[in-house]
Amino acid sequence: MGSEMCITASPGSTRLGDHWTGGETGAYGTAVPSSASPSAQASRGDATDRASDRPKADDAAPTPDEGATGTATESAPAASATGASTTAGVRIRGQASGRCLDVMDGSTAERTPLQIWDCSGAARQRWRLASDGTVRALGMCMDVDGGSRDDGATIQLTSCNGTGAQQFRLNAAHDLVNVQADKCVDVKDLGTGNGTRVQLWTCTGSDNQKWSTA
Repeated sequence: MGSEMCITASPGSTRLGDHWTGGETGAYGTAVPSSASPSAQASRGDATDRASDRPKADDAAPTPDEGATGTATESAPAASATGASTTAGVRIRGQASGRCLDVMDGSTAERTPLQIWDCSGAARQRWRLASDGTVRALGMCMDVDGGSRDDGATIQLTSCNGTGAQQFRLNAAHDLVNVQADKCVDVKDLGTGNGTRVQLWTCTGSDNQKWSTA
């Protein structure tokens, strides 16, 4: 009778249908070996989830909007030492009196007369010699009453209207001349005291017709 053969598994061989599951120190089993154990996969999955929960650079909190604060580019208007805003313009000082051309009572009523008064720097004494030939204070214009060309016509303050009655030029001789009449702004009766009115008069070169800006 034929002899029976006995097959003995050795550590270096595998049984039919079995698979080596653990490298040099592993064991046999019937399951196909996976690339990693479930616990290792779970660990990597948890780590991935934690990493995905971290804020990205693009998700960082936005920086404050500089325009919202308004402090980066804007500042409060400057004020004078007395707390009042500075008034633009120049003073027009009479040579004979040393006093300034002044809007009576600081009024902005139509046809308010002009006078001389102690120089104070107040808005009623601040004049702007504009490029259009007007002389302006308090948002209004120096004007010859009625557009007159006659000696003695009142010099006053009215709304700007672009007429020849409001065209003046301070020339190199320090005459303040109404161009339309070709006559000078004159302090009445050579007066030098506060409240003396000014008028239109033929230019004579006298000190009561001489003016300078300061």
